[in-house]
Amino acid sequence: MKNVLVILALFVAAGSSAQVTTNNPSFRFPVRVINNQRVDLRYLFAHWHTGDKPVTNSPWVLLTGTIASDKVGTWVVDGKTTSASGVELHQKVLLLNPPRGETQTLETLLAEQHDLKKENSTLQGEVNSLQKRAASPPKPTRRRRVEPNYQANIDQKETNVLNQESGVESQLSQINKQLAAIPTEHSHTGEVYRIDFFAFSTGRAQNGMPVLDFGTPTR
Repeated sequence: MKNVLVILALFVAAGSSAQVTTNNPSFRFPVRVINNQRVDLRYLFAHWHTGDKPVTNSPWVLLTGTIASDKVGTWVVDGKTTSASGVELHQKVLLLNPPRGETQTLETLLAEQHDLKKENSTLQGEVNSLQKRAASPPKPTRRRRVEPNYQANIDQKETNVLNQESGVESQLSQINKQLAAIPTEHSHTGEVYRIDFFAFSTGRAQNGMPVLDFGTPTR
């Protein structure tokens, strides 16, 4: 009951802070549905560990770490929880309703980024080759004629490839912006998803682990 009351208090307080925005990646998904209730966390985010009326009593905690186990409907997270009052606990937790959509988005973006980088490298190789051909045009001989528009054709081909390269770089820039919004960390296999978001502490435990609930993101 106490947690439900705090949820409602945050919902009411959020009404006075609807204009609050932040670029902190931990403050993603500001509106969730928990226990069939819509919760607006923007007030909590705006006053998280700040000197301006900080929220010190909340069932929401900042969860950081890595996915230790992925099961149907849950993640076991090996990491750290930080409470509104500043208490930090290094522990494994059971996370309900994990944001699998974000991890799937990350995998898709990383695959697209890989393909675009490969394509961009190929195009850059073509540009370098064309530039070398332009710098050292073949000399006519008795047995070999040089086409009259040789240089113009090389220039046109280079322009076409540069245009393709520009388009690929534009797509790559957009992909990189989207990736920057998703926390990751480097591993021996490449970039992997990093837990860094708020979760609701249910007050329950399972298999010796605190049970947290990410909830369902909504508007």
